[in-house]
Amino acid sequence: MKQAIIKRIEKTLEEAGEDFSRNPSRFFTESDIKCFIVRKLEDELKEYAVGVRKDKISLVHTEYPTLTKCQMKGKEFKETDDDSKSRRGHFDIVVLNSEVINKVKNIEVIRGQSFNEEFIQNRDQYKPWLLYAIELMRIKRNPKSRKKSDKDKRYKSIVQDFNKLEAAYKKRFLKNGIVLVLEIVDINNDTRNNIISKLKGELQDSTGVKCKYIPWKRDAISIR
Repeated sequence: MKQAIIKRIEKTLEEAGEDFSRNPSRFFTESDIKCFIVRKLEDELKEYAVGVRKDKISLVHTEYPTLTKCQMKGKEFKETDDDSKSRRGHFDIVVLNSEVINKVKNIEVIRGQSFNEEFIQNRDQYKPWLLYAIELMRIKRNPKSRKKSDKDKRYKSIVQDFNKLEAAYKKRFLKNGIVLVLEIVDINNDTRNNIISKLKGELQDSTGVKCKYIPWKRDAISIR
């Protein structure tokens, strides 16, 4: 069942990317894009909803917490101890693993709000907790009209999101992850190629995490 769900997720993401590429102007904000993808995923995966306390829980959720606390600065994503002053990060969109969620009846654990002692001690039973995590990054205006610090911040955020997914993948908290970089305005080819080149040079090879760049009204480009 796990592989069947993953195939549906990837098919849905492919279709969502094509829809976005055909008509990017319909999306004003990242929240618009997020809602669009979540609706498509929920429609595709509704038959896999999990029963908890006589309720049905969707596998698809937004702003889901990372497993551990972390420090996020620039390109860096660094996991920290539970007793540190750091906070947990969040994934933009996740799809829970129904096979392991069915083993857990504590709703707070399923929500990721409180991974209790029982979960920590038996963590290997619950891997991977997430079948998929999706991070979104918009290219929202021509970088030539922006300050260099703004350009660097955007580029570093993409790398940081990739590193966040990779950290979860290495801990087997996550089965698959993807960063979707989406142009909501048309930018010139030189600028686009420069962004893609920098990302290809920065992002590490990964068997579980991908990065895809979706240009304005053009075919998607796989970066990793």
